[in-house]
Amino acid sequence: MIAETTEVPIFVNGVLLSRRYITTESGVAITTADVNSVTLSVYRLVCDGTAHSIREPVENYDAVALPVSSVILDEIEQDPDGNSYNFQYCVEGAFTASCASYCVEYTLAMADTHTVKIVIYARTGE
Repeated sequence: MIAETTEVPIFVNGVLLSRRYITTESGVAITTADVNSVTLSVYRLVCDGTAHSIREPVENYDAVALPVSSVILDEIEQDPDGNSYNFQYCVEGAFTASCASYCVEYTLAMADTHTVKIVIYARTGE
């Protein structure tokens, strides 16, 4: 699992561009041939009155199938800061509440039958 432990600030009705460099266990960058499917889920995190949060699926963002070829890049790219990536997706329209916490979760079903999860936490401002 690849997880961001801090919340990424995001505007209400803003977009979240996710870019990651994902490799196999042997350190080789994955390609579309290594991935059977990709799903996206976005959850709003709501406090249950204790120290726990409840994950409420955001409408239209619950286990959405994404085309592998539009998310996984066969050629490694670099962002303007020089960071390499071979996974990219932009989430739009999911972050509608102000001062809210969200969990964005990508699930990659790999061709070798294991699963990779990319988890990103985001928080909107006022």
